[in-house]
Amino acid sequence: LPPQQETKSRKDKSLGVLCVNFMKLFEDKPPNRDNNGQVIEISAVADFLQVKRRRIYDVINILESIDVVCRVKKNTYRWHGVDNLPRYFAELQKAGLEERAASEAVAAVAAAGGEAAVPAGAKTKGMAQTCQKLIQIFLVSGRTEIGLTEAAEEVLGPLSPAEEANAAKAMKTKVRRMYDIANVLQSLGILQKENVGSTSLQNKPSFRWVYRIEPTAMGDYLSTGTRPMVDVRATAHSSAPPVGSAAPLLPEGAVELPVVTPADVVAAAESAATAAALAEPPVAPEQPAEEQNVSMQV
Repeated sequence: LPPQQETKSRKDKSLGVLCVNFMKLFEDKPPNRDNNGQVIEISAVADFLQVKRRRIYDVINILESIDVVCRVKKNTYRWHGVDNLPRYFAELQKAGLEERAASEAVAAVAAAGGEAAVPAGAKTKGMAQTCQKLIQIFLVSGRTEIGLTEAAEEVLGPLSPAEEANAAKAMKTKVRRMYDIANVLQSLGILQKENVGSTSLQNKPSFRWVYRIEPTAMGDYLSTGTRPMVDVRATAHSSAPPVGSAAPLLPEGAVELPVVTPADVVAAAESAATAAALAEPPVAPEQPAEEQNVSMQV
């Protein structure tokens, strides 16, 4: 790809705008099937968009955390697309609910006076893990709006003793990281930033869930072993829907293919064999050799 020649402003280099430009390069590529998705070379993308590779990696790490891309090797990724976001969110929701149930069980044992092994809470690190935890808050709680400060504390944890010495600076760093992730998720149509920069107690900065599927309905998209819906009118390599599109998950005219189990295959084979046997005309019994000779003489 030939590099773009325009000078980039600070706003043009923000992660949100960078993600939009990145997605435009690949949104028309077919989604990954059988490990044959579009290969993404980080160096080539950085040169084309005229940004540093670390900025591309910030976007890539967030996209990888929600399975829009996957890592193949160093500096190389593969395009998955956004078609499977509902199923991925459903799996993320399930993991979060299981984690919450385990924590509640430990708390119940402790409250009853028993001894329970309290799992060591690993500190959330990196853009990818922070992104997953932020999305999980909405998916597990079912809420559609969460305050910025509350989200930062819940995802990144309370300030450590070392950070307490300079609490304002530490919180500013956490908020900046949350905003960087929210910018990318906003460009994907997942979250929306509200009241940015507001100092009002009534209208505090917050994140709002705007994805086309509500968190409370996400469990319906868990993988249950059924085969995916297939659009009989689509070509084998139909392009993914535009990012943030409000189009329905299943296109009009889609049909659901039935689940075929090994027992179904055996039953179908036996039924076919029985039908074939009934359809064949009866075979006349073979005459003994002596009777055949007599008939020929007559």
